[in-house]
Amino acid sequence: MIDSLHPVVFLLFGSLVLAFLRGVPRHVLLLLLPVLGFLNLLSFDVGTTWTYALAGYQLQILRVDKLSLLFGYLFHLAAFLAAIYSLHVVDRVQHVTGLMYAAPSARSSLAT
Repeated sequence: MIDSLHPVVFLLFGSLVLAFLRGVPRHVLLLLLPVLGFLNLLSFDVGTTWTYALAGYQLQILRVDKLSLLFGYLFHLAAFLAAIYSLHVVDRVQHVTGLMYAAPSARSSLAT
């Protein structure tokens, strides 16, 4: 049983929700998504791995060690700081693509 979501979920799928919001709700969600992702990341223990079998291969989609966990923390912090910096921007495309850009970075720090 998986107790937490993959770290990419909040940043990637939450950024898609940003495309449909305006004004203050978009700004609140923009700041909230990296925080939720970070809180989700705190639930991972060192040594956690998620593997799936596909076509005779074992795919390791998540592996947590001390260094990858540190990078995950740093990427979520960077996404939060970038969200604060981008609050003055009116263009919603930049908000959506900014979080979509941060999502693979946070994911790749915890994958092989």
